Amino acid sequence: MKEKVYIKKVNGYQDAVEVVEDMFCQLESTKQINENTKIILKPNLLAKHIPEHAVTTHPEILRGAIKACLSRGAKRENILVLDSAGGIYNSGQMKSLYQVCGLTKVCNEEGVALYTLCQSTTIDIDGQVAKQFDIINPVLQADYIINLPKMKTHVMTGMSAACKNMFGIIPGLKKSEWHMRFPDKERFGHMIVDLLEAIPPNIAIVDGILAMEGDGPAGGNPRNVGIVMASENMYQLDLAIAGMMNLNAMRVPYLKAANSRNLCSESFDKKDIVGDETLLEPISNWKLPESYTGKNNANTDFAAFVPSFIRPIVKKIEHTIAPHPVIDKKRCIGCGKCKEICSKDAIIIKDKKAKIIRKQCIHCFCCHEVCPVKAIEVKKLEIFKL
Repeated sequence: MKEKVYIKKVNGYQDAVEVVEDMFCQLESTKQINENTKIILKPNLLAKHIPEHAVTTHPEILRGAIKACLSRGAKRENILVLDSAGGIYNSGQMKSLYQVCGLTKVCNEEGVALYTLCQSTTIDIDGQVAKQFDIINPVLQADYIINLPKMKTHVMTGMSAACKNMFGIIPGLKKSEWHMRFPDKERFGHMIVDLLEAIPPNIAIVDGILAMEGDGPAGGNPRNVGIVMASENMYQLDLAIAGMMNLNAMRVPYLKAANSRNLCSESFDKKDIVGDETLLEPISNWKLPESYTGKNNANTDFAAFVPSFIRPIVKKIEHTIAPHPVIDKKRCIGCGKCKEICSKDAIIIKDKKAKIIRKQCIHCFCCHEVCPVKAIEVKKLEIFKL
């Protein structure tokens, strides 16, 4: 049953609570939930955005998960909602983030807590590329982890859903350090898999009612897809979503890494779907990130598409020719969020505008994720648009 992916068409967020309950009924592991279960609800709270921007998990999906846990006997004091955005991780920042994203209101109404202590612990693991992770404390103390991702595109990894959302259990700027340690996408993908294998969520319920296409995970455009998906297998969920996005799953770094470890197949097998199979068809005119469009579905790993005998030469100049972030100075408000998150100190604020130092940029696109006014775009040379 862990291979199964559940999908359902949804008219809008007014039906979210009912649909989430239906997903809980179908997921076998939810039978573990009882009055003594310590539960973590992990939404996607990338940055301070209202729900209509489709950057963060909608509050009604969270409400549905809370009610589903309570109906199975869980105590309110044993349910905790948490995440960490990409910037500074402290109590003030998190309270503001929860408030803007609409989660504070829901949690107050449902009587459950939001985590704001912002404490973490370093754990040792035996990963393929990672040997230690800093993890937000309550995650390590939980009996049951419910992953509540948003269905979005992503300029670095192609897509963000069940697997990538768990990166948020690493506190604040510690995430930027991982980008600095693994600037190449292949090893970054393996790091995400190491994290998932070390701390696997029990279930995931994907908010795909209002998804994001284009230059996600924050700079794209909302797209009404009208679906909710669920599974006990994070890789299976993301394989199915990649197909819906018309994105080759083996171009997604963490799915390729998982496949190399025999943790998932190269693409989703429709025999594993429970629900309307037609909902898995590629979404009409779905827009991928600029970094994943063009010839060969071109992205930041340009060297992978050239003949092997010239690949070493291309690797040497790839940093110069690959898609990279650029500042739209007309939109930039000089807030410094991009500078704050950059682990390579590749961004400075000059004359109240951000400026990227190209030779120091590692193309992680963290700056693109946190910009509150979409002033950071993805630029690529004409060769990528062929």
